[in-house]
Amino acid sequence: MTHRTRIALSLLLGLFCFTGLGCEKPAIQTAQPATASIATVPVKPVKALRKPWAHANSDLTPDPRITFGELDNGLRYILHPNPKPADRVYIRLVVETGSMNESDDQQGLAHFLEHMAFNGSKNFAPSEMVSHFQRLGMAFGRDINAYTSFDVTAYNIDLPNSTPKMLNEGMTLMRDYAGDLLVLQTEIDRERGVILSEMRDAMTPEYLDSKAIFNFVAPNTPLSTRWPLGKSETVSKMNRPLFKKYINDFYTADRMTLVVTGDIEPKAIAAEIDKHFGDLKNNTVPNAELTYRPGPAVKAAANVDAKLSMTEVSLMCLKPFDKTPDSVAAQIEGFRRRCALAMVNQRLSQTALDDKKILDLEASWYPFIGYCDLADLTAEGKAEDIDHLVKTLDTSIRQAITYGFTDQDITAAKARMLQNLEKLVEADPTRKSGPMADQYTKSVGEKYVLTSAATDLAMARTAFAKFNNDDVKALLNKLFTTGEFRLFISTNKPVNAANVLKQYQAGTKVAVKDPRKKGAKSFAYTKFGKRGKVVATAPADKTVAKNAKALGISMLRFKNNTRLNIKPTDFEKGRVGVVVRFGNGLLSLPKNKPGLTLFTAMTYDTGGLAKHKVMDIQQLLAGKSVSSNFSIDEDSFVLSGSTDAKNILTQMQLMCAYLTDPGFHDEALRQMQIAVPMQFAQLKTDPEGTLQTQVMPLIHNDYRFAFPTQKQVLSRTVAESRAWLAKAQKRGYLEISVVGDVQPQAVIDAVAKTFGALGKRAATKTPHPAQSTIQTNSTLAGKMRSFRYQGTKSKSFALVTWPLAEGDDYKQTRCQSILSRIFSDRVMKKIREELGLAYSPYIMARSSSVFPKNGYYMGVLGTSPETAKQVADIVRTMGQDLADKGVTDDEFKQAIKPTLESIKTYRKTNAYWLQSVLPDSSLQPWRLDASLDMTKFYQSMTKEMLVPVAKTYLQSSKAFRCMVLPSNYKPAAKPAATKTKKAA
Repeated sequence: MTHRTRIALSLLLGLFCFTGLGCEKPAIQTAQPATASIATVPVKPVKALRKPWAHANSDLTPDPRITFGELDNGLRYILHPNPKPADRVYIRLVVETGSMNESDDQQGLAHFLEHMAFNGSKNFAPSEMVSHFQRLGMAFGRDINAYTSFDVTAYNIDLPNSTPKMLNEGMTLMRDYAGDLLVLQTEIDRERGVILSEMRDAMTPEYLDSKAIFNFVAPNTPLSTRWPLGKSETVSKMNRPLFKKYINDFYTADRMTLVVTGDIEPKAIAAEIDKHFGDLKNNTVPNAELTYRPGPAVKAAANVDAKLSMTEVSLMCLKPFDKTPDSVAAQIEGFRRRCALAMVNQRLSQTALDDKKILDLEASWYPFIGYCDLADLTAEGKAEDIDHLVKTLDTSIRQAITYGFTDQDITAAKARMLQNLEKLVEADPTRKSGPMADQYTKSVGEKYVLTSAATDLAMARTAFAKFNNDDVKALLNKLFTTGEFRLFISTNKPVNAANVLKQYQAGTKVAVKDPRKKGAKSFAYTKFGKRGKVVATAPADKTVAKNAKALGISMLRFKNNTRLNIKPTDFEKGRVGVVVRFGNGLLSLPKNKPGLTLFTAMTYDTGGLAKHKVMDIQQLLAGKSVSSNFSIDEDSFVLSGSTDAKNILTQMQLMCAYLTDPGFHDEALRQMQIAVPMQFAQLKTDPEGTLQTQVMPLIHNDYRFAFPTQKQVLSRTVAESRAWLAKAQKRGYLEISVVGDVQPQAVIDAVAKTFGALGKRAATKTPHPAQSTIQTNSTLAGKMRSFRYQGTKSKSFALVTWPLAEGDDYKQTRCQSILSRIFSDRVMKKIREELGLAYSPYIMARSSSVFPKNGYYMGVLGTSPETAKQVADIVRTMGQDLADKGVTDDEFKQAIKPTLESIKTYRKTNAYWLQSVLPDSSLQPWRLDASLDMTKFYQSMTKEMLVPVAKTYLQSSKAFRCMVLPSNYKPAAKPAATKTKKAA
């Protein structure tokens, strides 16, 4: 997915989140004098006029487990009882209003109001709402959140249990959001700085480019004139009457839908909804409507911004938004459309890999917020290659429309889609309630029916039963040749869009050749030697063996010293995760090869296998749920993937092939050579890039953590990567971890035929000298440094760090982590809520069991250049205050309760076991100890346990402060000192 598509889809789906910029069916005493809430006196309930449910006018049947309901005042609800995870409830309040409904002087108000929802309501005093729910075990951002888009504002709360008391807490909060917000002027003024800070952080070249695209596609509509963040000039002037008017006009019952999923009884929840929301008022003002405005048949434009790191061109085909109801026929066409686009993207990916001038190519289709249906071809590359990018897109789509695809291509694409849908059906019994609630939230106001996974699979099978090459060509022709044509260019150098358009139009008259080719017939990596033999079925250490058994983990060793850890689970029906760790990773990096880590990471996966290029692998294994991704950890090289029980052997074959015979084909090198200059250009224009390239290497103080230059990365070679990896691949310590819905014997058999059949491996890892010698840069203590980046005038960062040790003691790291949560809460309240100087400030604790002396506490605060030093100084002082005075009982409770609640659900995920427990557990048996005592340890933790941590690490004298400022920022001149005459 190109960066433009990612941004556009995030905007379309409404990810302007309270905690950060975060298509197709996809009782508290008031701290201030009593003030009446803004909601008007409830009117007599009248049946509101709303669009009917999507399934009301459809031949599709919604998922029978869903309860759809509506109150007399028009408020709707969607309820779905689901036991995964047990005793949890997820509530979403969706208000069908957003920035499109704002008047000229309200621009940004819908998003501002979403923030104000957390700053005082009928039942929760200002600044107390978040703290109240933290005491109940919920974490701000994770369990309590919200977002605003063009047409929707949504509020989320994830309850830690389903007791009547907790449900009442959740419903009370949602009722306050719906109609009982205080929106005090003092709180508006306080929050204003946070909003302006968020706007400052968001104003990146990519964000501004997205605005330009929206204006190009939908000019003079709310999609181009009413962006959710609004304008700084209107946000700066907003007052309570403006908020009152917006709430009275648009926070009405018939625009609201409650989504509740989890461990619930629908009838009881429906009664609670009626009790809490039945008195809400109805609609008085209509919503803004989007009407497609036909434009010229052909149009071209460009957005030129020198700060853009790459060039993107789009060929778009626009049609009026299809408002016909969802139906079986529409769904069948949708499956076929996605299948056809998948084949186009498969071919485009290979074209991008083969082309020396192209970074990425992509085809997509999506409904553009009810305005139009948009088919889009996008290419990424360099400014000097714009004509080539456009020509490649045009040639590629005309080849697809004219010649289509081979039977092998079509069969593989259908198999991939059906296999994905089959996975959803298989996983349905263990489907999680949180993602379910989010899906239903996004469906509100949309036209598609909430069908079950089984229904979707049945429709897809019908769609593909008679779907041939003629159907594919006709469908692509409909998508990309009918409608209004648009050419848009985003680039960092001057360009004449009209000339590019002429070149494109001339090129369309040139005939295209048939691109279809037959691929390889079979996967070449199925045999790796004589079947390996298991020589140990449990750890030799009796304590370790006992702990593994208690955790349900099998720990085996093969004759060639390959280690295998297996944890069968029923958390995700049908899903299996695999992690293969080998060698010494970053520890073994040659000192004289700067850039080798990045070079290797960027070329390993895309380089495919010696006998198959990466696109061939995808085609050969189509319909099989397998994957392999390479990464470099501090002390291991890592291959990770996911599969299902029936494909466990193929999964092991693929990963073993990537271990023993990576291809490093030239196409991967070409892609890297195009991508690196663009990535480095982006790093220069973003303060976070400066943090990554200059500040963090300074703190880590070792060549392994140094960020290379562009020249260094591009000077590295495949031969150097192969030499670095060779020993680890052939003889390095090898440990495989498997977690999920699988039988242990099937895993053992698959590993025996693959990794177990390889030559002798190292029996253990030899400790590396660097592990004990690398430590956080102590020479920075007490200093202040300033760094510059080539970016906007307003965006800056303040950073404060304190060296942190004892990363090899998991009990100490837990105390460090809880202290960081408390510190973060303090910083949030002080810097964001009280002073309004930063949008999302936070404190993190980073420790490492590999480099136990190379950890740190770090405060990261996006702020203005004028306040960067002030913010850094405040945070340093707050650290000293924690060291001197410790934490309060209430602060400790607000940190420990959400942690304990998160542990309950986190331990019931494959990710926890696969990331935190099993990997390297043969060498690090403390991982088993840590898992066994996890809940008990946190339950027994006291605030007194945090005192020595704070006193040891958060001293002001140890703090390093730095600022990352725009290169064009000049501090205001200090007033000249007034001279005074000396006394006689």
